[in-house]
Amino acid sequence: MCEELRGNLATEQQATGASRRRTEELENRLRDSHGETERAKAERERLESELGGQLKAAKTAIEKTEAACREEGQRSKRLEEELAGAQKQRDELTANWPPGNRRRKSPNDGAQNSRTGSATAMAKAERAKAEQGRLETELRGATEGGPKRQSRRRKRPAGKKQSGASD
Repeated sequence: MCEELRGNLATEQQATGASRRRTEELENRLRDSHGETERAKAERERLESELGGQLKAAKTAIEKTEAACREEGQRSKRLEEELAGAQKQRDELTANWPPGNRRRKSPNDGAQNSRTGSATAMAKAERAKAEQGRLETELRGATEGGPKRQSRRRKRPAGKKQSGASD
């Protein structure tokens, strides 16, 4: 019986040792898993923070772009109104010129017309024409550089004058 008890004791000691090793192994795996979980949480928090910052920056950029688009739209509308006013002024000045002083074919006719026409009317007409050109250029720059929108006017081929621009 003593032999039997010794055998049982040895078996129990072996089982206890194996159980202890298994417990230590499981505890190590648990620590490793916990460490990995903490690292994953930290990485997740970092990514959420980074993406949150990027989202905030994107929203700010969108707001700025929308504001710039609205401002550019208002500017474009104002320039269109100024251009229409300059064209109207030009048309009124042209209509008030004596028939012999109106430009017909060449911009060089101004030198001949100035001899027979009023110098004041010519100067006003030139200023109106220069203003019209400036406004047209500014308007083209605003519409081409700003947000893409469909123009009410068709684009002219380069080098051709807009009809009615030099009556």
